[in-house]
Parts: sequence; structure tokens; C-alpha cells
Amino acid sequence: MKSKKAFTLAEVLITLGIIGIVAALTIPQLIKDYKGRGFETQFKKAYNIAQQVIMSAKNDVGVGNFTSFCVSYTEDSGYYNSNICYRALSKALSGVETKSTYIYDPKYQIKRDDEIRTYNNRQEATISSIAGFGNLWQLYKNKDGALMQFSIIEGRVYISIDTNGLNKPNQLGHDIFVMYTDSRDRVVGNKQSRLYTDEELDNMDFEHEYDKERAGNPCSAKSNQKANGIGCSWYAINDINPDTGKNGYWKNLP
Repeated sequence: MKSKKAFTLAEVLITLGIIGIVAALTIPQLIKDYKGRGFETQFKKAYNIAQQVIMSAKNDVGVGNFTSFCVSYTEDSGYYNSNICYRALSKALSGVETKSTYIYDPKYQIKRDDEIRTYNNRQEATISSIAGFGNLWQLYKNKDGALMQFSIIEGRVYISIDTNGLNKPNQLGHDIFVMYTDSRDRVVGNKQSRLYTDEELDNMDFEHEYDKERAGNPCSAKSNQKANGIGCSWYAINDINPDTGKNGYWKNLP
């Protein structure tokens, strides 16, 4: 009789065990990379829309520098061109020309009541913790699905975006970002200037609670600030990991 070569049951079980271990180690990362690529695609699309909206509003108003026009300020009148800018932005975003101030017109708003999480998902971001950067709970819908808000404050034209509408994860630095226009009317990213420790923040004096939460424009897996993620858009645009300074923002989302 001829003997047939075959694997023993023990060898088969060992092989299956090794395959299972490898799968357990690699599949979560593959899923994470897949989600990251999806967020990146949505971000790039929304970013391009934001830039198009700014250019369209600029042409509608008919000024050489849209940002300078919108942030013109006096103590008596405040941002006296803001209504003109909000109306132009509304028209450029959704094709709707409003008569009242863009930011307060309830007819075209989407008001959200869902939770927004921080970049590292440790905290819930609140209106009070992101004060001054535009109301992420009161947005306007572009025909392509992205939600945006424009806020003329602090000498800047801020653009807040939710790249995938109201879909999850509704998390700063993942699908929700804050950007602004520079002196040449380009949409640029908000960037972390410094990562503060909890001890440093506790020992500093702040006029408002949101000043503490926003200090340094946080974007880090290590930050416990409730506004952690508002400084992530620069890293997202340039695909840089904020905690290492190396390439791979979208592959390393916490």
C-alpha cells in the first residue's frame, strides 16, 4: 500500500491559529485605513467646495480682497460689511439669496442635536467650548451634501465644515473641521500652535472657559481639552500626523 502525505490535525490547528492571530492583528488596522481614506476623500471634496464658495462670494460682492472687506471693523459699527458677506456666502453655498443676515436666517439652517466628540474621542465638544469658531450645531447644506457654517469674528472669516453631513462619527478632526481664509482669500487650515498639559492649563488664568479649552488650537491624541480638534485642519490638508510631525494624518486618526 502507498502511503499518502497529509497534515496532521495538530498541524492544521496550529496553522489556523497563526492565521487567526495575523487576522486579529491586521484586520482592525485595515478597517481603520479604509475609514481614514473615506474621511480623506470627503474632506478634500468639502475643502474644494469651501474654496469655490469663497471665490464665488468674492466675485458676487465685487471686491479685490474678500477677507479684508468682510473683516473691516470699527468699535462703533463692528464688522460693518458682515451682512453683505453672509448673504454672498449663502448664495454661493446653496444658491439661496437671503434678505436677512445669513447666520441667523432659520429658513436655511440645519440645527443638529447630536453629540460632537473631540479628536481623540475623550470629551464631548460643546458650544461653549468652541465659542468664536462658528456654531457647529447650526449649519447650512451644500447641494453636494457637506454642511458648512461661516463666521466673521476675531478678525477672520472662519469656515466650519462637516464633511459627511450629519453622518457619524461627528468628531472633530475626523469629519468636522474649522478653517479660515487668509489675506489672499485662500482657505487655509487651523493649526495647533502648542500642546498644553492639564497641569499647565490649570495654572493659567483665562477670561473665559472657552479660552482654556481652545488654548493652543489643540489637535492631539494626548489633549484633554474639550475643543481638541479645532486645530486639525492644517494637518488634514497636508496629511501630517500632529503628534509625530510625520506623514500620515488620515492613517493615524485616534
